Amino acid sequence: METLVRLDLPPGLARSGTSYQNRNRWINGHAMRWFEGALRPIGGWSLSRDTSGNEVLVVGKPRGSLTWRKNDATGWVAVGTSGTTSKLYAFSAGILTDITPAGLTNGNQDGFIATGVGLYGGGLYGDGLYGGGSQLGVLIDADTWSLDNFGEILVACFTADGKLYSSTPTAQATQITNSPTGCRALVVTPERFLFALGAGSDPRLVQWPDQQTLTTWTPSSSNKAGSFPLQTPGRIQSGRRTDRETLIWTDADLWAAVFIGGSLIYSFQQRGTNCGLIGPNAVAIAEGAAYWMGDGQFFTYAGAVRPIPCEVADYVFGDLNKDQKAKITAVPVTQFGEMWWFYPSKSQGTTLENDRYVSLNYRTGFWMTGNLGRASGSGAGVFATPLMWGTDGRLYAHETGNARDNVPAFVESGPLEIGTGDQVALVQKLLPDEKLLGQVGATFFTALYPMASESVNGPYTLTASTDVRATGRQIRLKLAEVPTTAVVTFVQVIVPIQDLFGDFTGAFPSVWFGNGPGGNITANLWSYLDENVDIGASPDPDGDGNFVEIVNNLGGGTAVYVTKFAPGTVPPGIPSVSLRYSVKNESGAMTQWLIEARQAYVNETNKGTLLGSWDDTAQILTLSVNTVISHVLPITPTDYTNLSVRITQVTPDGSRAQLQWMQYALGSAQVGSDFRIGSFRAGVIPQGRR
Repeated sequence: METLVRLDLPPGLARSGTSYQNRNRWINGHAMRWFEGALRPIGGWSLSRDTSGNEVLVVGKPRGSLTWRKNDATGWVAVGTSGTTSKLYAFSAGILTDITPAGLTNGNQDGFIATGVGLYGGGLYGDGLYGGGSQLGVLIDADTWSLDNFGEILVACFTADGKLYSSTPTAQATQITNSPTGCRALVVTPERFLFALGAGSDPRLVQWPDQQTLTTWTPSSSNKAGSFPLQTPGRIQSGRRTDRETLIWTDADLWAAVFIGGSLIYSFQQRGTNCGLIGPNAVAIAEGAAYWMGDGQFFTYAGAVRPIPCEVADYVFGDLNKDQKAKITAVPVTQFGEMWWFYPSKSQGTTLENDRYVSLNYRTGFWMTGNLGRASGSGAGVFATPLMWGTDGRLYAHETGNARDNVPAFVESGPLEIGTGDQVALVQKLLPDEKLLGQVGATFFTALYPMASESVNGPYTLTASTDVRATGRQIRLKLAEVPTTAVVTFVQVIVPIQDLFGDFTGAFPSVWFGNGPGGNITANLWSYLDENVDIGASPDPDGDGNFVEIVNNLGGGTAVYVTKFAPGTVPPGIPSVSLRYSVKNESGAMTQWLIEARQAYVNETNKGTLLGSWDDTAQILTLSVNTVISHVLPITPTDYTNLSVRITQVTPDGSRAQLQWMQYALGSAQVGSDFRIGSFRAGVIPQGRR
């Protein structure tokens, strides 16, 4: 006889110990959260673009970021990078500005172990050179940025450089006059003092200029400049301000700087021991409390230091690449009451960047994990959504839409036992409490005992009453989103050998490539190459449905297009379309070429009529003699059968150019879902003991 059994697992993951130890709990997941009592996927993300439609992309690996407002209320994003070319950028209103200080010392992109000769007698007798001792390894961290705002002014410090910089931030950052060098980090206090942390290469020293100034660093009876060495065994890592005090972390403990005025200015008080910060950016403030990752444990501070119980600690710290711990970054997602840490795993192999995250719902205390590469980020507030920098140097807006890099969100449970666990059960029905049916699939893994191999049943797309078949003494459940659109990718590479441009007089020449309102872009483009049509020649269609035509546009300019007409539209949810190209200048002088993309083409019955408007992603390439420039032109996808690229000579000097190759890419993606799951009931028939 069938019995309905409620499957009501508590929120959050438990990943410590074995799978059976975590029975009747969720043990694995990605891109999922619990909010307001329901299980749901996290929001998606999208690439940020500049005013020309290009992806916002920085040089080097992001190692610190900040969002703030200037006095005119405009929102700004700053990011510092590290690597063979280290940079400092400011981004606002679609414009990315390189504000790197002149002479900036480039930093270590990765951490590494440096070995040296140890103390005399430190090694075994006969081991190594006489008197050489043992080899000691010292971790040299990846270099990181510390960023803050002094009012509307951006202030910055880079560990590889040790100097303090400021920027308006529309101008190149410059070293702050009279400021100390050899610093590890900086922080602006609520009382508007700039703290230089680890000043003068002293790992314990905090130094500051006069109040509300950046340049008066020498103490006197007429100002409030000063310094204080912390009585700590550790090295200062970072600082953050709260509404009542300024917190300073070392790798061993936590201190608070409390403003008291008078001749001392600040009182420095140790708030906790054995609670050091694992990396300079592994801490963030959310709703008045600080949350940070330590060495093997998480902590919070809201008046007192408190360890945070963590049921995924074994999973996180057991696979953490500690040589790269300086890269760990914390990002608050306050709209859901969450703190996220992105960290590098050992199991990813030779890649050394952040590839995983662990998140804490600090309002309820449960944890989630997942796989996502983010190098730095800032929570929502200045901007409507959290902004995060990928390990690829691109800027992403998070918690927007449902696109999540084509990786389905899922959760997976530990063993679910019926009764005392000694009964074999047949599960034949699943009754979900779900907001949007059809967007979630359920898979069952069954076994008779903990170490037995599992049988897989499913996935079953959930309906109001889902018929399933799964038999076992221990049953595990996996819930995964069902994408609403499959991956669509279309790439074509062209390598022509003939010149596209001959000698011209009169009107500016230009050439269109594209597939018009439909058809096979491969056939169209290669048809053009086979016919070897010169822009000055008459079109000679070969009767196969493809044709080349000369038309006038934009005030008498000449264009060639190749097209084959057929209906077609972009499938819903396609997030990006791009045209990639490489152009070589074969002129005897420098020349410029205008590269444009167009979404509307020509009408079949009136081939000389242009439909739609020009795309705003036009770019001008300046090509020196015999140089080649490659670029990516992003296009807003509306109709993938109506995409073309135009190459126009800006200066009519008879120059020649060759399109080395062009790649047309439509994709990616699955469209994620936005389901809500409350609980389940399973129809179970006991099968007795086995």
